[in-house]
Amino acid sequence: MYLPAQSVVPVLLMLTLVSCWCLPRYTTWLLAAISFAVGYGLDVITFEALPLIIIMMVSAWRLSMVQAVWLRWLFTGFLFLAAAVLLEKHFAPGFHNVLVWNDEPVKVGSTPFTLYLNADKPWPALAVLLFFMNPKQPIAFSLLQTGRQWHQASSLALLPIGLMLVVVIGLALSTGFIRWQPAWPEIAWLFLLNNLLITSLAEGALLRGFLQSMLIRHLGGDGWGTAVAIILPALIHSIAHYPASLPYMGLVFVASAFYGWIYQRSKSLEMAVLGQWLLNSCHFLLFSYPAAS
Repeated sequence: MYLPAQSVVPVLLMLTLVSCWCLPRYTTWLLAAISFAVGYGLDVITFEALPLIIIMMVSAWRLSMVQAVWLRWLFTGFLFLAAAVLLEKHFAPGFHNVLVWNDEPVKVGSTPFTLYLNADKPWPALAVLLFFMNPKQPIAFSLLQTGRQWHQASSLALLPIGLMLVVVIGLALSTGFIRWQPAWPEIAWLFLLNNLLITSLAEGALLRGFLQSMLIRHLGGDGWGTAVAIILPALIHSIAHYPASLPYMGLVFVASAFYGWIYQRSKSLEMAVLGQWLLNSCHFLLFSYPAAS
């Protein structure tokens, strides 16, 4: 499978996100700058994108200062969320995402599928990882650093992930949205990598690492506060897929609610992201994708 030279830009952004777990913060900023520079050189990113990225990063930095006055905090939160949504939904100017699969079925009997390697979607995730998950002053749950933390989080996530796979895949099969169709498509390795390090991580960071964490912080972590913090991001996630069919949006809502439960139970963004990636991977490799034709 041929990949254009521009694909190096999303790959650099993937490495930038991964560096948040294993490299000093200044290295992550350096990788982000290199990604932008290479993207500019390859016409994937233009300087039109820079103001929105700066606005989002500065507002994320201000939000991370917990002593901010509530009205200013509310305005800054809206500013960050608006900029992040523009980037996540590909409405931001200055980006030319890399098309690698254009409106073709990945399996016989599946509906057509298009795959882009996105250079805009990783930036909100980077802001969340850098500013809201600092172990010294976390707004959200801190990133997992030790083997013991990973083991504890994965143990707590095992039950909701198992239930999610049974419930969501069961609903999709019972409604005829998908059917059993195991295969290893030509773009499988690229889909799995992109879905983990851009799609699942970007959506998880914004909806769980930012929105759900902020709701828990201000509504409380018990009872109705937790319910709202899980259901509201799931509802937003579902609506973001409009104009998809209502059954599909319903499946997205159920799956996203499970991601929120995984995040809350395991106190780990990583487990929520891995849960989403595991569901998407099972869907892609074992069933018709994105839907049965």
